[in-house]
Amino acid sequence: MLLRLSSSLSNESKPSDKKLKDMLEVYKFSKHRSPALAGVLSTIVPGAGKIYTGRYNEAWSAFSLTLSAAFCAYRGFEKRGKESIYGWIFSGVTLGFYSGNIYGAIKSAVQYNRKTKNRLTDEATMFVVDM
Repeated sequence: MLLRLSSSLSNESKPSDKKLKDMLEVYKFSKHRSPALAGVLSTIVPGAGKIYTGRYNEAWSAFSLTLSAAFCAYRGFEKRGKESIYGWIFSGVTLGFYSGNIYGAIKSAVQYNRKTKNRLTDEATMFVVDM
């Protein structure tokens, strides 16, 4: 909708058209988050993709849960060797947290972009309706 508005605005226009042009500029230069980059960041450090999208509490949870599960798996293998059922169970839990962390970071970036676009579109729509 915002892009359609840009083509209909002329250079010589009313103050309301200037407001719409300003909204379009904000939309063009709004910060978009790359889902691929969020996934890569969370692959390197669990929770880093969530920090990239501004979800700090979720980032801390992802990091601490993944790290705790990995430590439990390590302790299980350290004490009982590779036959340790405890170590294998916590290895599976760690893999689940780690995979979920990467998937969650990607979804978080997609949601961030959708939320930004919807907020700007709603603002422009309300402005047009009020004209």
